[in-house]
Amino acid sequence: MVDAVDVLRRLHLITVETDEPSTDPSRGGFVVTVHRLVQRATRDDPNLRPDPALAIVAANALAQEWSNTVHATVHGQRLRSNTTVLVSHAEDWLWEPDAHPVLFRAGASLGESGAVAQAIGYWKDMTKTAIQRLGADHPDTLITRSNLAFWRGHSGDVAGAVAGFEALLQAQVRVLGADHPDTLSTRHTLEFLRNRDR
Repeated sequence: MVDAVDVLRRLHLITVETDEPSTDPSRGGFVVTVHRLVQRATRDDPNLRPDPALAIVAANALAQEWSNTVHATVHGQRLRSNTTVLVSHAEDWLWEPDAHPVLFRAGASLGESGAVAQAIGYWKDMTKTAIQRLGADHPDTLITRSNLAFWRGHSGDVAGAVAGFEALLQAQVRVLGADHPDTLSTRHTLEFLRNRDR
């Protein structure tokens, strides 16, 4: 594997950079970047175009690489950028049969990195897409609505968060039941926000 990477580097098909310090000993300590022209040529070749299986492998790799500590780092930005590119070329496959976990990781990472306004925009778009692709009552749609309300509250829009969680709670009671853990979590969050707003 290392020999193959070195050959690609010497042919200027990739760039190998030292990664920022990591607390994860399993990380290799370097980042491999493929030149944009190589990416484009690969995508344009009919024999190498992405297919559903390849898209899911890439999404799984991104999700696996995403730790809870990389959000406000260069590595976190790389993961978000790669996810954006993946979605732009393989979005349909990332919503079959459900929303792929990498879609949730990207949105959470935006907010955790401090880009709260961007996170709200991300969750608005994702909620709209989830409703269109999965239906309003799908569990992943309910989760995206919860994330949107959460980041609204985090931004200081308590009234918007309360309104979002109230509507979500009604849907969760109807779809999941009053005693479902997600329903109870939403009820608890609503209580917290209402008390905070007093």
